Amino acid sequence: PLTDSPHHKNANILLNYMQNYHEEISKGANSKLPVLSQVKPNQIFNSLPKSAPQKPMPFEEILHSFDQKILPGITHWQSPNFFAYFCANFSYPALMGDMLASMMNVIGFSWICSPACSELEQKTLDWLAGILDLPQFYMGNGVIQGTASESTLVALIAAREKIKKKHEELITSVGGTSSVSIKSVDASKLCVYASDQSHSSVTKACMILDIPNIRLIKSHPDTFEMDVHHLKRTIREDLENGLVPTMCVATCGTTSSLAVDNLQEIGPVCEKHCIWLHIDAAFLGSACICPEFRGKYLTGIEYSNSFNFNPHKWLLTNFDCSTMWIRDADKNDMIDSLSITPEYLRNKHTDQKEVNDYRDWQVPLGRKMRSLKLYFVMCAYGVEGLQDYIRSHCKLASEFCKWIRQDERFEVWPKPKSSLVCFYLKGHPNEVLKQLMDRLNASGKLFLTHTVLNERMVLRMSINSAFLTQENTLKEAWEIIQQETTQLLKTTSENK
Repeated sequence: PLTDSPHHKNANILLNYMQNYHEEISKGANSKLPVLSQVKPNQIFNSLPKSAPQKPMPFEEILHSFDQKILPGITHWQSPNFFAYFCANFSYPALMGDMLASMMNVIGFSWICSPACSELEQKTLDWLAGILDLPQFYMGNGVIQGTASESTLVALIAAREKIKKKHEELITSVGGTSSVSIKSVDASKLCVYASDQSHSSVTKACMILDIPNIRLIKSHPDTFEMDVHHLKRTIREDLENGLVPTMCVATCGTTSSLAVDNLQEIGPVCEKHCIWLHIDAAFLGSACICPEFRGKYLTGIEYSNSFNFNPHKWLLTNFDCSTMWIRDADKNDMIDSLSITPEYLRNKHTDQKEVNDYRDWQVPLGRKMRSLKLYFVMCAYGVEGLQDYIRSHCKLASEFCKWIRQDERFEVWPKPKSSLVCFYLKGHPNEVLKQLMDRLNASGKLFLTHTVLNERMVLRMSINSAFLTQENTLKEAWEIIQQETTQLLKTTSENK
């Protein structure tokens, strides 16, 4: 039994280590652990032995080697002063759900492998669809992918299948005399549309599927949402050139600035031309569990064929957990394009189509029980607790904007949405702002990243860490930014 083995003792040691780690990084700027790892390339690699140990190592020695040799190479994504990208969310309920999943180590590619694995996933995604008030056609049609990039790829695979079926039906209906040939759905003729602010995963999905026609539609220079007039014009030109409009990716919260594409305008365009509309709400989708954000950002979702967001970004669920829904009428297009059933996977429930076999809803065959951590989070916090969590970060972001505006050296731009704040130094070139960012990150006290909008560099402050709960912690980070700015501008002035 576990209680009689060293693993029970080691587990307690590890739990204590984890608690101490979280207490340390919770200190923010005062932590002895720099937020951004300060190691040099190959430093960790070269510090480890050249070959694996020949004999077992005591657990304490393994943990010590982690603490001394591996931890220095970790950038601390759970630090309250991690403001870069969009931080990976964390909670103890999610961790415990993940521990149970690891304990059972289920590989749930088919329902029969573990019925609870499939059915809990379907139920938790129905719960989440209800909280988000998604259209009824998404109920019962949710799946957990690893990342939003995978969701975009699966959506494009399904969209390609739908186009293929559409043209095959057209050829059959006219007895093979149509001018439209099966070659018209070759990958070289398919077109995919997305804003020039969309995530790089859209382009990557096209690369994987050998679709060369990725149309990056211009965005508005002030809001950075997709220019729908340019979208219409581009689709018209592609049709005139004998190409096949296949999928449009509308972004609900771009990585750079949280720009939101107008679904009410894009949706009818896609509907008119039978274009698959996929909504990428990777980060901002979490905010839409609050009615005030859902009304702002998801109006027009009824036009979509698929929808995705990442609870692991801002809904207290540990990585990886990317929730995706497929419209009921389009589900078979996805399954038909991804389903292969060799004899060794056959069973009566699958053959009779009584169950969801999620291996047919994704690229890989194997899959872990990711729904368990999401189930623990939803049960432990409840809808109201999760909504309070989202609103608390939005409130902190609002306060941060006030502080910036009180400092005449800075400008908040563009207009913030939810918990991402972008800002820059007024009257200074991009290079000076880059120097400021590099100084801040090198200090180890915080970590933030940048983007470029209309050739202007801005710093991105993503305020969504699960460990960022106090206004004082954020205020300390802002004071560090101010201090480094004063020192940098003084040095810049002296060097002129």
